[in-house]
Amino acid sequence: MIREDPLVDGEERVLMGFLRIRSWRLVALALVTFTTLVGTPGVGSAHQGSSQGTTLPGFASVAQVLTSVRAATRETHFPPSITPSFSVLESGAAFGDQSLVHSACRQPIAPRWSSIAHCTFGDTSARTTVALVGDSRARMYLDAMNTLGKLEHFRVVYLALSACPTALGDFATNLGVPVATPWALCNTFHTFTLHAVNRLRPTLTLVMSDNEIWLTKPFHQAAPAEVVTDMEKYYNGFSDKQRTLVFVNYPQPGEVHTPDLCLSKLPSNIQQCSFVPSAKVTANDTAQRTAAQRARVGIVDERAWYCASTCPAIVHGTVVYTPDSYHTTYAYTMYLLGALWARIAPYLR
Repeated sequence: MIREDPLVDGEERVLMGFLRIRSWRLVALALVTFTTLVGTPGVGSAHQGSSQGTTLPGFASVAQVLTSVRAATRETHFPPSITPSFSVLESGAAFGDQSLVHSACRQPIAPRWSSIAHCTFGDTSARTTVALVGDSRARMYLDAMNTLGKLEHFRVVYLALSACPTALGDFATNLGVPVATPWALCNTFHTFTLHAVNRLRPTLTLVMSDNEIWLTKPFHQAAPAEVVTDMEKYYNGFSDKQRTLVFVNYPQPGEVHTPDLCLSKLPSNIQQCSFVPSAKVTANDTAQRTAAQRARVGIVDERAWYCASTCPAIVHGTVVYTPDSYHTTYAYTMYLLGALWARIAPYLR
């Protein structure tokens, strides 16, 4: 368990190794920079947002999202127009990370305090802080969280490394295609994020991550039992589990289907582009949920935001998945903004 006590002995050496700073004078300078740009760690205040309760004016409610998803599983005709368009999907601009692309937050985030200071979004002057932790699943929600933070007056501290799921294990390098070489950055990154979150003490921590883990010693894809073990170890590292929410049950189509490719063929019945998650995806989703339950952190089940009897490719005129079939489009994360707010608002009141 990572502690919040003043750093002593081994803990001091670990943090110093992450920071790569050789004197306490430079540590102080780094923390001053972090405090100036991100705010004082551990300082919170009553959330002052624009919404009433858990309803976000101008955005679909949870009930409306669920109704739209159910309706989408019965729709057969292509809608008159879709968002994003095929041209936007093809250009790669449908991913919800433009606030990151146009920021000073360097990618990948180096495991040191000074790098975190530049990775702050939403209402950066707010005293309420939400830590967004994970891999590219966190990145795909960043623009939506940036918008939500500005609307509801909380800042978002972004701590994510693409292709590096939130687990503690001996990760294999995965920069699109996993290889047997140990991935040093991934192996240290999430340990650092635990230190960072526990020092920052945010009002709420959101963990959004894939559960497909590639390990070395030997090189292999983790079985569900290993997913449980390694993810549980990570979740147990958070000092405030009551204010940690893990997002689970994302219906990744990539194992069995490519919805956007199907849509591009303009099928006469768009239900041909719907899918049901594979047995492998379901097994890993169950493992991730089990890990969260064992660690006694909060859980947000995403499945109903995407699927009913099947998982449609278009909901409410919005294309749900990016062309890689592993992520959600920015447009659909924005459609989910009200549902997302309904889940996190109680923790920010």
